[in-house]
Amino acid sequence: MDDADGSDNLRNKVKVFDSLGKLLTSSEMNSDGIRVVGSSVHSSWRPEHKNLDFCLLLTTEFKYRDTVQPIGLMKEGEALPSIGTQMFVAGQGRTETSFRSDYLQEASVLLEPYKTCNSESVYKGAVNPKSMLCAGSSGNVACEGDTGGPLIMVQSNMSGTQVRARLIGIASWGYGCGNDGYPGVYARTSSIAEWTMDTARSLLLDRVFTTTTTTTTTTTTPYQPPGLSELGLNSHSCSSSFDGTNRSGGFERIVGGYGAENLIESWPWMANVNGQCGGVIIGTQFVLTAAHCCQADGFHGAKIMVGSNLFVDPANQQKVSIAAFRIHDKWNMENYQGDICVIKTNEIIEYSDTVSPICISDEKVELSGWGYIAGWGITKEKGFQSHELLEATLPIFDTAKCNMRYGGRIDSNTQFCAGYSKLTS
Repeated sequence: MDDADGSDNLRNKVKVFDSLGKLLTSSEMNSDGIRVVGSSVHSSWRPEHKNLDFCLLLTTEFKYRDTVQPIGLMKEGEALPSIGTQMFVAGQGRTETSFRSDYLQEASVLLEPYKTCNSESVYKGAVNPKSMLCAGSSGNVACEGDTGGPLIMVQSNMSGTQVRARLIGIASWGYGCGNDGYPGVYARTSSIAEWTMDTARSLLLDRVFTTTTTTTTTTTTPYQPPGLSELGLNSHSCSSSFDGTNRSGGFERIVGGYGAENLIESWPWMANVNGQCGGVIIGTQFVLTAAHCCQADGFHGAKIMVGSNLFVDPANQQKVSIAAFRIHDKWNMENYQGDICVIKTNEIIEYSDTVSPICISDEKVELSGWGYIAGWGITKEKGFQSHELLEATLPIFDTAKCNMRYGGRIDSNTQFCAGYSKLTS
């Protein structure tokens, strides 16, 4: 099955159940229902040996709630737990009394040794330790209709205060349904952690547009992941190399929707540079912005505003004045190389839940997937300035293709592109 056929065959066939085993209706999932818009089967999978029995689906957006959440994944090459570790399977497959269950069922299973699974009396060496594992106990295994479902292990920290479920396997194959001596065989997820991430990026980039058909028109709609404020990321802690400060904060609340009232809590490093440019806080007296925003004439009496979602908000904004700035020594106005400027403020920027420095990484950035932007700029060509902070997600654009648009002006060592190509119906 190639990717295109897989997507066509799977469209409108996805069913989603909550953790109570109830089938979610379209209105409960989201207003349009969840649809498959792309799929990819592992290139090494073959039906004759069932090795690497994995398929990744790209769907329209899930709405997370108490009963709908993502699961934790295994790391690439991560070792299995000890033999006999208790794990859990779930599905709506065949039971002792019915061909299919009306409700989600769960069962406890134990990790089996490969020596047992590959013995002459069981699977005769067919279980590949690199990509498969065996689990079963007292007739509890995944059965018909459970294929593709999860095998999870539950882990907790030393104090037992935090518990998480991790996906250790995918129900793949076996002999019978709980036949004595025949455990279930599961595709081992630690063998495809890197493949999962690479394939997800590829699906997002290759299938960035989904097509919606009506009785009168056909339109192309961009697929877009949730904004930064909707990700529900853990609190971060950043050290500023400029002044030695350390600030923990941000990401402590999930703020829904673009332009949400408290969006600044997910973007606490945002700065409004004199009402003309955006910037980011990198220290208690330092803001990073673009070189073309730093103009000596324009900075006379200029202010930087931080701490508010609104463009103008005297009651809640901190205002600091500009003491000095330094433009990158390779700044070139003709091709915009080195378009970076560091601003030093006269006053101290006071950190809070809505004011924090951004984390600056010294690691190489992988230019693929999606990026996040925010600002108070215009929302369309010839539009008006936004009064409130807005955010958006944009796909990283191939540099070679970007250079075709900009006549080779993009330096791949210091610049990259993000955004959509022009849409056509």
